Amino acid sequence: MTNLPSPARVLYVEDSAVNARLMSQVFARFRPDLSLDIAADGQQGLRMFEDLHPVLLLLDYHLPDTTGLAILQAIRGSGNQLPVFIVTADARTELATAVAAAGGNGVVTKPFEIRSVLDLVENELPSMAIAR
Repeated sequence: MTNLPSPARVLYVEDSAVNARLMSQVFARFRPDLSLDIAADGQQGLRMFEDLHPVLLLLDYHLPDTTGLAILQAIRGSGNQLPVFIVTADARTELATAVAAAGGNGVVTKPFEIRSVLDLVENELPSMAIAR
């Protein structure tokens, strides 16, 4: 079991207010033990990543100033190996292949299923699994 910071933070970089609100509601209801932070674009996301040291990163693929894939590549280029998932409506196999090649942990397809997001969190942060 790994020791996670308290509160353990998850960063979601998402420019859609609707998607950000939905993810916030999921975490508030089902994972109140985790602090979900939202960044609205790539630059803000990178700053928050540096400041908050999240234990999990969720990146929208299409951001107003960059792509989630570019952020993933920058983070992996710095040597950081925290779990990173691209969240996108784009279900092409080529995107999943590019995410894997860049060192991402996977792709979450929108509209996302709540159970899938919760399973992802529990799989990536097993020391934080909660009883149901």
